[in-house]
Amino acid sequence: MTDPLVDVCFITGSSVSLDHGYALYSALSRVLPALHENKLLGVHPLTGLRAGNVLKLSRGSRLRLRLPASRIAEVLPVAGKRLDLVGHTLQVGVPEIHALRAAAVLQARLVNIKGFEEEVGFQRAAQRQLAALTIQGRLTVGRRRVMRIQGQDDRRLSSRGVRAYSRRVHHAAGARNRRSPPNGLRDLCTGALERFLRFFDVPVLCMTASLPMDRRDTLVRACSLQMYPSDPESFPDLRRQAAHKRYQISLIEEPHAEQIAVDALIGGKKVLWVVNTVGRCQTIARRLVQSSAPAGGSLFCYHSRFSRSDRRDRHEEVVRVFRRDQKQSALAVTTQVCEMSLDLDADVLITEYAPVPSLIQRMGRCCREPDPLLGRMGLVYAYKPESERPYQAEKGAIEKGERFLRELAQKGAVCHADLSDYLQQMPVTEPFIEEGYSSFLDSGWAAGSKQQDFREGDEFTVDCVLDRDVEAYLEVKRRRGVTDGFIVPIPKRFARFNEKLGRFLREAPASQYSSDFGFYVLAIPEGIFPRFSGHIIRQCCCSYCSGER
Repeated sequence: MTDPLVDVCFITGSSVSLDHGYALYSALSRVLPALHENKLLGVHPLTGLRAGNVLKLSRGSRLRLRLPASRIAEVLPVAGKRLDLVGHTLQVGVPEIHALRAAAVLQARLVNIKGFEEEVGFQRAAQRQLAALTIQGRLTVGRRRVMRIQGQDDRRLSSRGVRAYSRRVHHAAGARNRRSPPNGLRDLCTGALERFLRFFDVPVLCMTASLPMDRRDTLVRACSLQMYPSDPESFPDLRRQAAHKRYQISLIEEPHAEQIAVDALIGGKKVLWVVNTVGRCQTIARRLVQSSAPAGGSLFCYHSRFSRSDRRDRHEEVVRVFRRDQKQSALAVTTQVCEMSLDLDADVLITEYAPVPSLIQRMGRCCREPDPLLGRMGLVYAYKPESERPYQAEKGAIEKGERFLRELAQKGAVCHADLSDYLQQMPVTEPFIEEGYSSFLDSGWAAGSKQQDFREGDEFTVDCVLDRDVEAYLEVKRRRGVTDGFIVPIPKRFARFNEKLGRFLREAPASQYSSDFGFYVLAIPEGIFPRFSGHIIRQCCCSYCSGER
């Protein structure tokens, strides 16, 4: 029987140099002389919050030693020791032991292969070494970095990596990593949350309706979160609500969706229509305004590409109209923003196919009452989108969402417990690398976004001020007033530099902006488009809608 590898993790504190690898190895060798010749023992770099050339350790930082389980006793003497790391003192605490779990993605922070500095030769040499370890997969390497060895100007070390000096092997058969990869929240979201919880010692309340067991265990074990309720059986009201049949799911063709929405409005219902991109959201809302949407109802187009002041007003209006004490019919055509920001209780949900966690969040905005009265049932209609955007990078996400919906549709009426059971049974297929890149922590004082996984489209957006509002923005800024309301997230290709706005803001054309539909990127349609606002149809006079462009 083979001797399994484990990670022995010692709780640590204080701070160390950013490049602390050699100093840490030397300090450990002084306490554990056998370490220097032990090829079966690995020392992981410490993790923490970068502050210049110093790495500040946090409550989540660990001194992590990887070794065969039979040799754990050999490293225990380091517990309680103070290690001298060239001007920094590292206090080592009590150990924790974690078993390794198979993973589809591996990452190495620094990779140096003697004699192979150019990219092609380096990649081939790395691939040969992986083959010798019986690991098969696709290797990705980053740009070459050259580091000077301290005190020896004539000696330089060449290394390569992927994103922060990392090397990744995709779909590695038989490979091992530190923790099983979760799949309910997206990998970048989980990585950012994990980094936040590790590095900031602040009270945190995490609430979600779509967290699988493996991802929950990661946050509990690694980040010291406490589950509430710890014993769900002690809350019989929650069990009763979870078992209440509240959804009737139907799969339809896209052309039928509009008539279903109009019929529901005529019947006095509140309808939430969720699509996966801003462009489709605007197109559907505009088409409904032009065609047969009944007067007397409220129609809203709601997504992320509004100015913050318009988005705030739109948010408040949508939430107010969808309250159960408001009797008029209403239709909100929206995007993924509804999954996190809208507290709605719709009678009818129309949605494009999406990843399973997203679909569960969308269904949470339909028949939201804890105990629906008089046999109320939320009607859910789903159809296949015209493209997989923006989920094309999540291989098979749309297909999995379709299978989820088909299985539930065959059950007839379903409850929250059915959604939870399906989510828990889903296989782990979207790995994330623990302690990966987080722009907020790793980009310095002016954090920049390199993670665009939460977009409603394929384009990188930047904060802009509409050209017509630049002078007003500057005046409010000069008076030290609140300028947030002027900011609009705009696809980068439409942003223009304006020296008056400084380095971090751009200017965008107001001719493509409507306070009713947000910023447009599609071809400019012809015609004049009124909108529903409460019970009143009134004219939108922007140049986009007035046909001036």
